[in-house]
Amino acid sequence: MARQMNKLSALQVNRISTPGWHGDGGGLWLQLTPTGSRSWVFRYTREGRQHVLGLGPTHTVRLADARERARLLRLQLVNGIDPAQARKVEKAARASEKIKRRTFDECAEAYIEAKQPQWSSDKSAPQWRSSLATYASPIIGKLDVADIDTPHVLACLKPIWTTKP
Repeated sequence: MARQMNKLSALQVNRISTPGWHGDGGGLWLQLTPTGSRSWVFRYTREGRQHVLGLGPTHTVRLADARERARLLRLQLVNGIDPAQARKVEKAARASEKIKRRTFDECAEAYIEAKQPQWSSDKSAPQWRSSLATYASPIIGKLDVADIDTPHVLACLKPIWTTKP
């Protein structure tokens, strides 16, 4: 017997007042909390473990949109992709991309802040800042770290290679 899909109507979604999980079919559920907040979730089991993925609140995500999102997640499952793991990978990729979009000056300051407690002298941090401001920042300070290449680094180092230790 085939599982029933699209059990809920838009009117029912607005009228349900009992807290709990209300199924629409195909893993799509309306979650109504005791405080009255409503959200869409996709529930599935993979390798014996239950997974629950939030799809968004009902005031933002319409029933039709929630059904489409659930359909796409079911397609991932059919294709052997774990939607929860795919989300984690995507989130990590976004975080990595965000880091790559940081400028050299931002990364240099973050590095100095992170390493400062390990340095034995209080003079080290100001020396690092001064050296980077003098030799690196004018050339690569405003560039995204993802865009810095060997020629950029050489442009910073060649003028001081033979004169500075």
